[in-house]
Amino acid sequence: MVVYRRTGAAVFYAVLAVAAAAGAVAIAVLGEGRPASVWFVIMLAVALLAVTAGVRPKLVVGGAHIEVHNMVTRYVIPYPAILRCAVSKRGVAVRLAGGRRDVPVVALGHSTIDNLLTGNDVARRAVDDVNRRMGDARAGEDAAVVRHYKFVEIVAMCAVAVVAVVVLALV
Repeated sequence: MVVYRRTGAAVFYAVLAVAAAAGAVAIAVLGEGRPASVWFVIMLAVALLAVTAGVRPKLVVGGAHIEVHNMVTRYVIPYPAILRCAVSKRGVAVRLAGGRRDVPVVALGHSTIDNLLTGNDVARRAVDDVNRRMGDARAGEDAAVVRHYKFVEIVAMCAVAVVAVVVLALV
């Protein structure tokens, strides 16, 4: 199995998440009253979104299928179900056979900074790898696309939303 993600973007979002979490803790310890509570919730939400949107997404290319890990979903797509995989202006997308909806690969989405530094090399390597393995796949194999929800991420985002509403309503 080969894992593809924009390493520079993942590192940036990890640093952002740590900085936001540290800011939230500092605000909770040093701050007082409503402004501190509001900023605590904002910084906590920024940290959570940085992790779910920038650090966790990836594209895993395996022997029989690919796994697309996005913010709150994980798609398992066998090679016979893929019509094509391509790099576009907005990033990488997997076009599914049978007229089904395209699956965006958040981990390889458009990044101007990454394009300037690496020339979009990671996305092109990932697409080439998927397309090469698609050609090797046998037609007629099971081509069911399975979508799994990431309940930990969903519950965490809902918890932050509930905490935000409670803090804003009570403080």
